[in-house]
Amino acid sequence: MSAAFTLVHFVPVSSFDNFRNIDLTGIFNRVRSTPIATSNDNRRINFIGVYSESNDKTSKFQLFRNGVTEYVTTRILRENRVSSGKLYDELKKTVSYALQNYRSIEIIEPVYMMVSFYGVNGLLARDIHVFDVDHEVVPFESDKMIFPEVLIEDIDNADIRETIRPIMDILWNAYGFSKYSYELK
Repeated sequence: MSAAFTLVHFVPVSSFDNFRNIDLTGIFNRVRSTPIATSNDNRRINFIGVYSESNDKTSKFQLFRNGVTEYVTTRILRENRVSSGKLYDELKKTVSYALQNYRSIEIIEPVYMMVSFYGVNGLLARDIHVFDVDHEVVPFESDKMIFPEVLIEDIDNADIRETIRPIMDILWNAYGFSKYSYELK
């Protein structure tokens, strides 16, 4: 992908164990492999696990045999802009799908969520303009925006809004705000 893209990983703590290898027999139809920011699900088993991509190949999903899940898309970062509302909506669906998948394949331990943007030098948030800004909003000045990981300790009782809140707050920190200014629904 040469365009700016969003990368989301879910990493169960057990994925670092050498003996973790998910048996793909029987899970193919239990795993929700819809890539982020699309409704297409063109799943197949590949060498490294379960894979799916959107029809136009702008969004991809990979469940690795060690339990790590990867979502990637160019559909959230467009024209050097990010809509934090769209990002939140897509992360909310993606976190929900990932946690459902882990429950269905019986991975119940804590999971780290990691979000990154690549190819984003000059990135601005589309929805900042609606606020009276008392400071200059400077475009992001690096090619990578790597957010701190978020630990989801209990996948059965995770509050998805609160799981995503640190990502949204840090995104707005990049533009001089102390926190994300919208209510998370």
